[in-house]
Amino acid sequence: LGLVASGGAFLAPFLIGRQAGAGDVKYAASIGFCLGLYYSLIAFIIMSLLFFFYSVSIIFSKKRSLKTSVAMGPYMSMGFILAFILLKGAI
Repeated sequence: LGLVASGGAFLAPFLIGRQAGAGDVKYAASIGFCLGLYYSLIAFIIMSLLFFFYSVSIIFSKKRSLKTSVAMGPYMSMGFILAFILLKGAI
């Protein structure tokens, strides 16, 4: 269930040609497969927060603009690691 939800969340933007690459879709699906539905949602919330803080920091520093492309992989990895730590702590 996590594989379908996570992969689908990244597949939709990929299909319309916006904001996600094929690698992001496959990586999101594998995170969903490993963590399950609940913890993959937690991983993507963490990823979104980390990405938001990075985006705000680069906008305020005026080093880049809103049109600058940023790789999602590092933020997905950090979300996965932190959610996996939460999962192992819960067991």
